[in-house]
Amino acid sequence: MIQSLIQRTAAHTGADFYRTLWEGGSRFEYLPVVTRDDFARVPLSRRRYKEGKSMLKIVPHDGRAFFSEWAFDDIASEPWGVKTKRMMVDMVDAYEAIEKSVWCYEHGVVPLIGEPDPAIAAYEAQTLNIDSLITDSVALKRLYPYLSQRKEKLAALTVIDEVPCEDDFFNYAALAESVRHILATPEVGAFAEMTLTHAKRAVYSLLPGIVGEESDGVLVCTKLSNLVTPIIRYKTRCPFNAVL
Repeated sequence: MIQSLIQRTAAHTGADFYRTLWEGGSRFEYLPVVTRDDFARVPLSRRRYKEGKSMLKIVPHDGRAFFSEWAFDDIASEPWGVKTKRMMVDMVDAYEAIEKSVWCYEHGVVPLIGEPDPAIAAYEAQTLNIDSLITDSVALKRLYPYLSQRKEKLAALTVIDEVPCEDDFFNYAALAESVRHILATPEVGAFAEMTLTHAKRAVYSLLPGIVGEESDGVLVCTKLSNLVTPIIRYKTRCPFNAVL
């Protein structure tokens, strides 16, 4: 499947990002590692390998920004949450909140989107009696006072960050029946997860469709999905020894 992905990407006539980077190479193990810097320096038009209904996100990077584009069907395929009746999305980055809300819509649920003011967000969550939450570690800390005082646990809690959790993250295990920590970036999507219910330390498993390698002590991942911008040998910020 990897070789098929490489051939399909190299043969694309509308985008030349990878073809230029690879300089004619085609052996997977010899292809250069890709970083966020590479994405930031190349216009989206040269990284668009698939057309269709999609959304654009602005990704901040070293005082500048670049576009990341995701097709709606690819968003739906990401493991952003567990479908329940009264979902809430509360994330620091507005673009990420919108994308995760699109995931909910694609799964037939209209979510509540958290307000920047944590007091208002908690009031809305309590008033509408949410039963699941998609969030990140920073936003979760703002909502923790409300969540810790709920009479009933959430059915599902999904926390999404770019790097593995800190030790105090395990305190959140009591907030929901199912607690998952997803490792992801805006341009890569999800690549690893840990289920808090069974974990006693921060060890993550690669998600299906992810091929992992090591470079300079960190995880390099290839995503076998047919994305708008394919993810081939992308260098993350996740320590390699944190992933099984």
